[in-house]
Amino acid sequence: MKNKKVNAIKSSSRDKSYINEINLMKNESTQTEIEAHIRKLIDQQIRAVCDKNIDQALNNYDKDVLSFDVVDPLQFIGIDAIRKRLEEWFSTFQGPIENEINDLKIELSGNVAFCSRLNHVNAVKVDGGKLDMWWRETTCFKKMDGRWMITHVHSSVPFNTQNGKASTALKPSTTLEDISITNREEKKVSLLIKKYFAAYESNDRKAIGELLSEDFRFSSPDDPDIDKATYFKKCWPFSEKAKFYKIERLIEEDDEAFVQYECETIRGNKFKNTELFKIKASKIKKVEVYYGSLPNGISE
Repeated sequence: MKNKKVNAIKSSSRDKSYINEINLMKNESTQTEIEAHIRKLIDQQIRAVCDKNIDQALNNYDKDVLSFDVVDPLQFIGIDAIRKRLEEWFSTFQGPIENEINDLKIELSGNVAFCSRLNHVNAVKVDGGKLDMWWRETTCFKKMDGRWMITHVHSSVPFNTQNGKASTALKPSTTLEDISITNREEKKVSLLIKKYFAAYESNDRKAIGELLSEDFRFSSPDDPDIDKATYFKKCWPFSEKAKFYKIERLIEEDDEAFVQYECETIRGNKFKNTELFKIKASKIKKVEVYYGSLPNGISE
């Protein structure tokens, strides 16, 4: 009789363990399905932004959604406020918007899902300028009346603590100190040059100081053949006015490279230059600037 009770207990324990295992499998399956559904909603939203389709972009937003954007004001409350923000943003571009995401992560807990990702937009503005930047976004979904709805969105960009300017030139695998090479065959000279212009965009005095050799020389029509100390005194202050550098052409041979670029200032002025870079021992030894088109008010 005792053995029968023991066997019954063991059998009951095995049954419970089996049921728990089945429930766990079902839960994991449900979690996977929910994550796939949310990814689909995000993909639909990305396509809507590319097409500048406001209604589709807002399709899964709750009417009381709260948004912390990268622009003023501190917060946008309600779907109407976000609609107005999207209308204004879309109107600044000509043609479609290239929009993509990177490093999407989704965390689920009951009827709530938190999603973190990196957003990238690449588009031509109506004034002919170009917006090419990455930013961070955290999105909160909540299941409401059977639908997963966006209740909160938080977007942000890092900023340089030394100058207080937003670091809008960063990429997912890029930092100013260690810009990774997307194409592993890219040459070292090209990498140094990209770091050089990235330092100007971020106004990072320390970073550019590490790129230049001790005997660095700089030459331009305004400042012919000056040394490193004079360069930092007379030329480096322009980094406070520079907003974005677009490298249009880079021709490299051995330890030298010609670079043609367009620069946009924080006031929206644009100009083009060509520069000759000379490299020695992984440092920039010399830069020679040949002026192209100058912006109005360059001396501002």
